[in-house]
Amino acid sequence: MYQRAGPGGTRDFNPSAKNRDAVSHPVAVVERIYRRIGMPMTDDARSRIQTYMNTHPREGRPKHEYTLEQFGFTQEEINDWALRSLDKRLRVIGVPNPLG
Repeated sequence: MYQRAGPGGTRDFNPSAKNRDAVSHPVAVVERIYRRIGMPMTDDARSRIQTYMNTHPREGRPKHEYTLEQFGFTQEEINDWALRSLDKRLRVIGVPNPLG
C-alpha cells in the first residue's frame, strides 16, 4: 500500500493488477499502474514490454504445481483456518456460521 497526495489530500492506494489481466493485456496493465503512481509511460517502455512478451511466450512453460506440505501446511490446518476466518467475518455482520 502506498500513499499519494492528491487534490483531496493524502490517500492510500494499491497499484496492483489481477493476474488474468496482466497475462492477457500486459502493456495496458503496466500503463494503468504507471498512471496510478503518476509516472509517464514511454513508447520505449511499451516496446520493451511487448518485446519481452513476444520472446517469452507462456505456451510451452511447465505448469506451476505446489503442495500445502511444501509450505509447511496440512489440509486440516487450512480447513481449520478457513472455518475460523469465515466464523469471524460472519460474527462481524451478525450471521451465524452454517458450518459450525
